[in-house]
Amino acid sequence: MIRSELVLRVAARHPGMTRAAAEAAVDAMLGRIAEALAAGDRVEIRDFGSFSTRRRGPRKAFDPRAGRPIEVGERTAVAFRPGRWMRGLVNEGNAPGGKPDRDPAPPLNARRGWTSVRTED
Repeated sequence: MIRSELVLRVAARHPGMTRAAAEAAVDAMLGRIAEALAAGDRVEIRDFGSFSTRRRGPRKAFDPRAGRPIEVGERTAVAFRPGRWMRGLVNEGNAPGGKPDRDPAPPLNARRGWTSVRTED
């Protein structure tokens, strides 16, 4: 999917939103993520994943045109780590339309097998 397709899907999913408003929303979200990463911050979108930066040290590489080794300087790379729901969606191929079949993460008490509702004896 490319940016323009994302804008069209956002506009289609929200009938009251114009294409220009959807484009502004997508631009604002992507711009804020880029600003945060440029500042060295980590960006986490629950269940979707997290973006962070990683420092890559200098290294030696090979230039095939010149046929000789070259030095590649230090750089910063963007890393993405998918969330649990996103990994499940990609691996299982379920939940058409991007909606989970169930809550992405059950409440902590449900995972432990008890509920927070009290019953009178």
